[in-house]
Amino acid sequence: MEKGNDGGMSTATCSCPLGTGPVVRGEGPTPCRIAIIGEAPGYHEARTGRPFVGPAGEELALFLSLAGLRRQDVYITNIVACRPPSNRVPVAIERAACRPRLDAELAAAGAKILLLLGATALADFLPNVALGLYHGVAFRREGQILVPMYHPAAGLHQEHLRGLAADDWLHLIER
Repeated sequence: MEKGNDGGMSTATCSCPLGTGPVVRGEGPTPCRIAIIGEAPGYHEARTGRPFVGPAGEELALFLSLAGLRRQDVYITNIVACRPPSNRVPVAIERAACRPRLDAELAAAGAKILLLLGATALADFLPNVALGLYHGVAFRREGQILVPMYHPAAGLHQEHLRGLAADDWLHLIER
């Protein structure tokens, strides 16, 4: 039995090569103004069936508060819905196989602003844009605003990125 788009683990199998573990669907209000797109579920997300609930989720909560947002007001999902082995970056075939699920979630969310967290999400939506050069910069495409941002986990591994990410979230309220 699958749960709705409010999150939770699904017993449905994924059609991608990663489909051996729990499927972590997006969660949040539909429709909404802002959707947040990360890379893939990590250990905590696969265990709970919810996106962004581990250490990166705690960072995301801090960043959301910097922008005057609440988690319950945004839709949160990932490029792939299953956890890659050893938390590696999902490869192109895995991302492509998960794209119909992602597109369906985003269509239901109807967000006008997509926050692309990290290089993987950025590459899938704006493939010729470098995160290091364009983080925090808004791109308009097909009636939406796409904003590349550092993944919250980046600051956990490289402290200087945390400050850059925080600045991007502070400026997000200007959109």
